[in-house]
Amino acid sequence: MFKNQQAMTWINFKEFAEYLRLELNLKFVNYLGRDLPDRIHDCIKMVIVEQFEKFGLIEIKCKIERKYDHDFKEIDAFHLTDLGKKVLSRLAAQIETYTPSSN
Repeated sequence: MFKNQQAMTWINFKEFAEYLRLELNLKFVNYLGRDLPDRIHDCIKMVIVEQFEKFGLIEIKCKIERKYDHDFKEIDAFHLTDLGKKVLSRLAAQIETYTPSSN
């Protein structure tokens, strides 16, 4: 565990996922034409949050739920690690100064 855990800002996962869904206008529609926002939240968890955790960019608070003989993470919150802050700030700096080459 990290030494300075009390100074960390924990981000509520559901609020973060909903923010991304709305901001990016993400939709997942089933065969009946119903929008499934929870499915978008699951995709955000699998594609962004769990991958960032694997690389040590974030730490998560979660509960493990057992369903269908498998363990599933129910993510409550996450925060950037020091490595995550460094990587994302470096990436942001490169994006700001990026000039596409004309090939």
